[in-house]
Amino acid sequence: MISDRDRRQLTSEPLAGFERLVTTCRRFGLAAQLAAPSPWRKEAERRLECPLDPVLAALLQRANGGVVWELNLYGIGNPSCELIALNEGKRATRKDLKRLLDFVLFCKLDYRPEYLATIPSLADARDGKQPVAYLDLNEGIKVLPIASNVDRVLDLTARCLESMFARYGSVEDGASEERFPWDFPQEAANDDDFLRLLATGCFDRFISKEPEVIEWMVQVRGGRSRWDLH
Repeated sequence: MISDRDRRQLTSEPLAGFERLVTTCRRFGLAAQLAAPSPWRKEAERRLECPLDPVLAALLQRANGGVVWELNLYGIGNPSCELIALNEGKRATRKDLKRLLDFVLFCKLDYRPEYLATIPSLADARDGKQPVAYLDLNEGIKVLPIASNVDRVLDLTARCLESMFARYGSVEDGASEERFPWDFPQEAANDDDFLRLLATGCFDRFISKEPEVIEWMVQVRGGRSRWDLH
């Protein structure tokens, strides 16, 4: 269990991925509207019945919600994007998706039923950091692990935007041709901790076994599939 002292140290650490994403959005003229910072609140843990990811807590101390490109970041106590209420509401209205209890949604992708979420049960025993998955709730629930922690998924998003701009001359044109995160396995492979997690098989009980998901994870690992080893 992470101590209060360690949690305070984590929430005061710089968030390189977050800073890179905000800088990238401003450089390309994309949305980067952030709410005023908010102190981390234990109320979130009580109502969500799980530890709040320390990197997410650090992010809330930088920006208590906001819009960065197509990422709608949730905040705590922010009426327009309240993290606790939105998770409680989603769990209550989607009783057919009991697997939602395994995740804490912290971001919605544009107006689509797609989200970024932490996985509390996979918190690192040393520092409490939780890996991140992409959830598609359009038809049932499709789960794709994509980063080792919240800051790394923001770094991944920045890399994707930079890749779109380099290939198409604008992010808008790139986004009309490529899907985040599906068309960016190479960018996800920059997260060494994520690669190590993939190799352990810790995501196996969460992921959707659709071919698209398996193929993406194989591409991230450079063509190596752990499913071929058993």
